[in-house]
Amino acid sequence: MRRGFTLIELALVIAIIGLLTTMVVPAYDLLVRRARAAEVRSTLEAIADAELAHRRDTGSYLPCGSPGPGLFELDPKAQCWSDLGIHFGAAPRFRYAVAADRGSFTALAVGDQDHDGKLARFRLEGAGLAFWSQDPFE
Repeated sequence: MRRGFTLIELALVIAIIGLLTTMVVPAYDLLVRRARAAEVRSTLEAIADAELAHRRDTGSYLPCGSPGPGLFELDPKAQCWSDLGIHFGAAPRFRYAVAADRGSFTALAVGDQDHDGKLARFRLEGAGLAFWSQDPFE
């Protein structure tokens, strides 16, 4: 009685595993990018909620973060974020800033979403809470 697998059977199994892998990896990558975009959106919405509450309490919006070349300078422990009640994790993937004037505010997020060197940009306009993104999902 013969035991074990033939070389052809093993090659067939390896080919099937390779085919499944080539189909699953791009789909997984897209899901990860969408999850990161959802994370940014929820953070921007939390910032917008905090800005609206701050205006309700003080009568003005609170600017926070400073736009720099390419990325925003982010100090997650800055007093303005604490005043808004926004707390970032140890190493946020995106840089956040809030530009404010008397009538409205704009919450911004910039970062390399999928580590390909292309920056994804997200913006939430406070006047109508309109969300905009320039996200390289290419």
